Amino acid sequence: MHAKQRKRTLAALLLLLPLQTDTFATTLTPNVVRDQLSLAALLLLLPLQTRALATTLTPNVVRDQFDWSWQMQPSLEADALLRPERADAAALLASVLAGDAPSTAVATAELERTDGVATAPALSAASCAALRDHCDAEMASQMALDNTDRLPDFQVNVDFDRDLPGILGAADVAALRALPCDAFGADADDFYRVGCFLRRYAADERPFMKWHVDGNAFTANVALSEGHAGGELVAAYGGRCRAVPRRLGAATTHRGGLCHGVAPLTAGLRYSLILFFHSKTSLEERMRRGSS
Repeated sequence: MHAKQRKRTLAALLLLLPLQTDTFATTLTPNVVRDQLSLAALLLLLPLQTRALATTLTPNVVRDQFDWSWQMQPSLEADALLRPERADAAALLASVLAGDAPSTAVATAELERTDGVATAPALSAASCAALRDHCDAEMASQMALDNTDRLPDFQVNVDFDRDLPGILGAADVAALRALPCDAFGADADDFYRVGCFLRRYAADERPFMKWHVDGNAFTANVALSEGHAGGELVAAYGGRCRAVPRRLGAATTHRGGLCHGVAPLTAGLRYSLILFFHSKTSLEERMRRGSS
C-alpha cells in the first residue's frame, strides 16, 4: 500500500471510531489531522469498538498501531522487554502497576520469590503442531482486541473441557490441568474454571506483549513453536527481570500476580497455548474484600 493510500485508510478508520471526550476532540489541530503519523497515534488512543471492526484492519494499519504502542510506552518498560537483565525490577513494577497498590504488592512478592516460575516438558511436537494448525485455521474468525493493551490480539479461544480434548486427547489435557499442582502443590479441586486460548506472534502482526500481570490464581504458558527470532518470555522473579528459557512443548507455570511480557519478535512465528487457572479460594477472597 502506498503512503497516500495508508494515510487515507488511517483517516477513514479514525472517522469510524467515536471521539471519547470533548476535551480530546478540541486537541485536534489542522496540522495534526494532516500528519499521517499523528493519525496513526490517534488511532491507537481511540479503542476499537467492535470485533467486526477489528477484522477490517489491514496489515499496514496493524503495524502502525503496534509501532505507536511501542513508542508510547515508558522507555523503562520497553528497555526491560529488550534487555530484561539490565532492568531495575522494582522501578519496572512501579511503572507498570502505577496506581494499583494491591497488584503492586502481589507482583513485588512474586519478584522476591526464587521459585516464582516453573518450566517443564508438557506437550509433544505432534501436539504442538496440532495446536498451531488449529490456531491458523480459526484466527480470522476470532480476531478481537486484547484486554491488556486494547490492540488486535491474534488469539483463538478454546474451551478447555469441551474442545481441547478433541485436539490433543484426554491424556494431554489431564497433564495440562495438573501443571499448577505439579509446580506449586496447588489443589486441583480448587479450580472452578480453566481459561484457554492460543496466541500467535509475528513481526507484522502482534510482535510483542507489554509487561502486565494476569490476576488469576495460576497461569501456564506452553511454547508451541521454535526457531523464531526474538519473542522471549520475560518475567520479574528471583529478585530481577529475566528471559525464561524454553523449548518446544515446555510449559512455564507461574502465579497470576507475576509481572511478565513477551519481547519483540523480529522473524518467524511464535505460537503459545495459554491457560488461566481460576481458583474458588481466590474468588471467595475477592468477594469477601468487595463486601467488607
